[in-house]
Amino acid sequence: AVLYIAFLFQGWCFSHEGEATGSGNTIEGMEQVIAAVEGHITSDPKYYWSVETYKSVEQLVTFQHGDGTSTCHYMPRREVTSTKRAKGTIPCVTRTEKFLPNANAAMTMINTTLQIQYQNSNYREAYECWESGRNAERRSGELQDFCEKVSLPGDHDPSFLAVWLPDQRPW
Repeated sequence: AVLYIAFLFQGWCFSHEGEATGSGNTIEGMEQVIAAVEGHITSDPKYYWSVETYKSVEQLVTFQHGDGTSTCHYMPRREVTSTKRAKGTIPCVTRTEKFLPNANAAMTMINTTLQIQYQNSNYREAYECWESGRNAERRSGELQDFCEKVSLPGDHDPSFLAVWLPDQRPW
């Protein structure tokens, strides 16, 4: 009975740690927390663009049935004709206020988001020019899938539990 209670207590502790941190990402120590937050604030975002040009081709497929008969059907198949990629950095000026930790709390959950305002940048114009150039290369009957991603470089986790003093967890 004592082992069973210890097992339940251990499971309760670990389940609450997971709830508190969301993804389980914890950063301990004031300097490490500040460095992580400042890394989010001072990093220039990276962009990645890609386009895949393809055509849909009908392929004859034969299906064998259990009774020995077969049927033929035309199935669409994607045939890639070209792929183009571009990547780079978007130079930016941050207007985020300096991070001031609340040292009265033993820990806090920090959630960050990336919000880019393009009105003082030629990024959108450059992307649209790149995209239209890819459209011009497309032949009749071809389709395209475009992908555009903007993110912060490195291993920035957008959410983490900041523990100001190492080994100061309530569980």
